[in-house]
Amino acid sequence: MIKPISDIHFANINGIKLAYSEAGEEHPDTLVFIHGLGETMQTWAKNIPGLKKHFHCIAIDLPGHGQSQAGDYPYTPFFFADTIAEFLIQQNLSQVSLIGHSLGGQIAIVLAISKPILVNKLILIAPAGFEQFSISSQRWMRDQAKNYANSMQFFDFASLPPGYKTNIQPAKVYLATINGMMDEPVFDHLKLITQPTLIIFGEEDALIPHRILNPSLTQVSVAKSGAKEIKGSKLVLFPKAGHYVHIERAGEVDKEIEGFVI
Repeated sequence: MIKPISDIHFANINGIKLAYSEAGEEHPDTLVFIHGLGETMQTWAKNIPGLKKHFHCIAIDLPGHGQSQAGDYPYTPFFFADTIAEFLIQQNLSQVSLIGHSLGGQIAIVLAISKPILVNKLILIAPAGFEQFSISSQRWMRDQAKNYANSMQFFDFASLPPGYKTNIQPAKVYLATINGMMDEPVFDHLKLITQPTLIIFGEEDALIPHRILNPSLTQVSVAKSGAKEIKGSKLVLFPKAGHYVHIERAGEVDKEIEGFVI
């Protein structure tokens, strides 16, 4: 079993109680970890023990997720990015390296573009936002999310990697987050990223691309299409790894991050 992150702190960010963990404070370079949909900071429990030996590591629970406060918030990528930006400013942090998985990748992209002074480097792990959806596909995604929310039968993303389990966020948060991702696509803005960027994908990702909506796409084609838009980006593809490549191949992913940030 994965040893969970247990040392949790809280910050008040614009009236939101935001949960976060911190390790390796003695190091000058800061890594900020942003989890994905249906996850919490616990998704990084296999990565932080190794990376804290070299970096100041901060992992957060997004608003409405984990131990962070839920409320009547928009739950869009920009909302999440703005909340994290305010957190970094409050913590007197700038020029951090953002590490985002899935939804967290889309959020990291928005934050890197909107607040570039705060972000030194970008690490995107199976990021949402590289795969594009038509208007009809977006409508289908919204309808499916609404059906899940109404029935309370959620797909437990976090049950996919062995030994990892988390709590599903409230139905209202789940639905608003899906709608927010559809409302704020980022693919056309990828060219605006100026930070050095590392992109990591598992070649057997079961969630990207969407098997029903984009059957002609492959994991590799989605990864390469996004990487092509980001000038000077580095793409690393892991064979025999899925959407949770940072858990499945934690040691190797950590080495890629370490080599890229230092």
